[in-house]
Amino acid sequence: MAPSTDTSSASGSGSAVLAGAPDSGAASKRHGKSKRLLLSIVLAVVIAGGAAAFFYPKLVHSHSGVQNGPILQLSSSTLNLADGHILEIAIACQLTTAANQKDIDPLEPRLFNAEISVFSGFTYPELLGLPGKSLAKAQLLKEFQAIVGTSGKYQQISEVYFTTFIMQ
Repeated sequence: MAPSTDTSSASGSGSAVLAGAPDSGAASKRHGKSKRLLLSIVLAVVIAGGAAAFFYPKLVHSHSGVQNGPILQLSSSTLNLADGHILEIAIACQLTTAANQKDIDPLEPRLFNAEISVFSGFTYPELLGLPGKSLAKAQLLKEFQAIVGTSGKYQQISEVYFTTFIMQ
C-alpha cells in the first residue's frame, strides 16, 4: 500500500505543478499579439513621420518669419570637386511668399556659378557624410541669398534642397 500511496502523491504533485504552469499555446498567442501591437505602433509612427516630412515645408515659416512660398527647381549640373571627383547635383530653392520669381529667373546663371564655386572647394570624402553636405548646403544658401537678395525686409530664398546628389 505504501508504494501505491507514494506513486499517487508523486503523480498528484506532478499534475499540480503542470496545472500551475502556463500553457505554451496561450503564451505564444500573447507573444504574437504583442508583436503585432508593436509592429502596428512602429508602422503608425513611420507613416506619421513620412506625412510630417512631406507636409512640413508647406506648414512652417522660414527662419526670417515670412511664410514659405513655391519651390524653384534649378537644372541639374555636373561639377568637378576639388580632388578631381565628379558631382552630379540638382538643387531646389524654397522661395518665400515675399519672393518675386520673375526677378529671380534671370539670376539663375549666377546661382549656377555659385554652385560651382561652393562645390569646387569640397573633396569627395568631405561630401560623403552628412556634416559635409550640411556645410555645403549652408554655404549655398548664404551665396544664393546674397545673389537674390531681399524683397522688402525678407529674404527671397529660405532653404536649399538637394534633389539629386551623385558623386563619382
